[in-house]
Amino acid sequence: MSQYGSTSISSSMQKTKSNPALFIDYQIESPRFSVHNAQQIQEGIEHLNDNGYAVFSHVLSSDEIPSNIDLLWKHLENLPAPYQIKRDDARTWDIAWPGNPNVKKIFAQLWQTNELLVSFDAVGCFRDWHWNSAWKTISGWYHCDQNPIEKPHRCSIQGFVSLTDTNEFTGGLVVVPQSHKHFEQLQSITRSGKGRANFCRVRRNHSLLKQFKPRLVKCKAGDLVVFDSRCIHCNTPALDTEEMTTFNKDKTPQLLRIVAYVCMSPTAMVSSDKLEEFRKTREEFVRDRITCTHWPCELNVSGESPSGVKQPLRLSMYQRSLILGTNVDPDNEIAREVIDV
Repeated sequence: MSQYGSTSISSSMQKTKSNPALFIDYQIESPRFSVHNAQQIQEGIEHLNDNGYAVFSHVLSSDEIPSNIDLLWKHLENLPAPYQIKRDDARTWDIAWPGNPNVKKIFAQLWQTNELLVSFDAVGCFRDWHWNSAWKTISGWYHCDQNPIEKPHRCSIQGFVSLTDTNEFTGGLVVVPQSHKHFEQLQSITRSGKGRANFCRVRRNHSLLKQFKPRLVKCKAGDLVVFDSRCIHCNTPALDTEEMTTFNKDKTPQLLRIVAYVCMSPTAMVSSDKLEEFRKTREEFVRDRITCTHWPCELNVSGESPSGVKQPLRLSMYQRSLILGTNVDPDNEIAREVIDV
């Protein structure tokens, strides 16, 4: 653990304590495990098993990072009225779907299968709150995205691909390392039943938050961060506010944080007698631009297209396999064949 002996670190620690949330350790540099090294992938899985989270580096190449950011902005700028978002004008900020084989590579190792269903998830952005203090994200809402009564064992690994660097100046994901090993302790504070099955709020005075120190998960643009859904976590705004408003080299304002959420689960988690109908519904969701929660094996709608217009998509066979939960080798010629969905 980091030592807090120097004046500069003590100053940062004091600023964090002034936050109504618990103290969050942002001095620790989380290890980053290369997606291109089999031994490091295994070490990353062991880190996930032990600590409840892991960071896999270089999932995206240096060229793919700006390309994905540009795709996000194009989507936002083309939203119908009343949205009038412009990437180079922060005053308009008030109002891509993961298909990279490196992402599946990690989830395939985690679940020991190549037949995986991908979540129809969303993107997450932190607007630079120096422009508008109301944009500052809320901290301290610790929770788990899994019900300890109805789902006590590992059955979900959440994740996101980061398109920006995450550190104490940006804020981001906070995890409580090793809390997933004590998941059963949350049963007494959890309600079961429809509507609350996949969420467990953890109050800041809970004993697990005293036993284990919350940690900001630092990562680099292009990294994949994964964490066990039983692991207590939340988001936090910047923990060190000394850095000023963010601009790019052209002096246009920048988002502090951009992540594409992604979760993959084994197709075998879906009952075989319901699988065919399940796959048809997922394809309909894609055409209808419907987003769901991080549970790929459940049809929990979280959002719909603002326009309400169905639009066919042209997808590669590999991308379609993520919808259906089948195994298509991304290096095979068949994987690159394009079809209308």
